[in-house]
Amino acid sequence: MAWMDDAAKEKKPFFLAINPVNPHNNYQWGKGWTKPVPAKRHEGTFPDAKVPRSVSFNPDRLPQLSDAVIKDNDLYYRRRLQALQAVDDLVETTIDTLKRHKMLDNTYIIYTSDNGFHISQHRLMPGKRCPYEEDVNVPMIIRGPGIPKGKTADIVTSHLDIAPTIVEWVGGKGPGDFDGSVIPKEGTTTPDEPWSMSRLSTGELSRIREIFL
Repeated sequence: MAWMDDAAKEKKPFFLAINPVNPHNNYQWGKGWTKPVPAKRHEGTFPDAKVPRSVSFNPDRLPQLSDAVIKDNDLYYRRRLQALQAVDDLVETTIDTLKRHKMLDNTYIIYTSDNGFHISQHRLMPGKRCPYEEDVNVPMIIRGPGIPKGKTADIVTSHLDIAPTIVEWVGGKGPGDFDGSVIPKEGTTTPDEPWSMSRLSTGELSRIREIFL
């Protein structure tokens, strides 16, 4: 926040990437990796939360996870939710800082993640390195000038698209050979838009799933 205070004094455009550690596992010297550790103020929240019992949760086509393992994974899931509350606080403080400097309405905010996560889905212990929807689907929320309020878009994008998008939206000039494509502000694409890996049709996506999954 102090960095943004200084940036506001310069009265020039700025770029800031904020990368919180939560809700990653915690590492303790001599003990190894442990479950995520929430901030003290968030301990005890979500006392009844459990891993969503979706269709991929511990399916019975092969040997299933035991009740003891599932119980421990539910605790792991609660720890992640609790640890994420500090990230929510960070987002709120960031927005409040932009408001204080009267910069919020002229700032693009991109909220995303580098990976998804599985906990008990597909009979797997907590992790993120599998080609399943839980691991490869990540949040992408964008707020800023020209972005429709409350709109949900079903276009396919990837992180390759973020850099060319930022450059385009701020009126800058990139190297001319970005791998990705500019994400349309209106959340839709046109039939004559050039093909890229981040603009696959529903049929193409289905075919890729058939091949790889």
